[in-house]
Amino acid sequence: MYYCPFKTKWRLSLQYHVTSQHLDDKEIKWHECDKCPYRSKFNSELKKHRDANHSEEAKWYECAKYSYKTKVKSYLVQHVTVHFDQYQCEYCPYKTKRSCYLKTHISHRHLNQIYPDGKNVK
Repeated sequence: MYYCPFKTKWRLSLQYHVTSQHLDDKEIKWHECDKCPYRSKFNSELKKHRDANHSEEAKWYECAKYSYKTKVKSYLVQHVTVHFDQYQCEYCPYKTKRSCYLKTHISHRHLNQIYPDGKNVK
């Protein structure tokens, strides 16, 4: 028997995990685009695909710094996350693009340390 260590508080997150990580292609209900060969395990991804590739009225979301644009807002959010450091450690010069990486950094580098200003990271 295989044990998977994945844990979550949310049912949808668990469903997404099981579908993306543990089901064979034959067990998956594929969501297919009616305008091209694209298909996805997730209806939400198919919707993003349609908005990005087949929608005439969808508005464009543009990056303020780079020449990137998309019709899917979450793609722009992902682009910004990749290209801009957003999370700064308050204890050292470390920066990262993802909050979960900052939490890991603090727990590995600064946990239970006392700093000159009297801060104690717990």
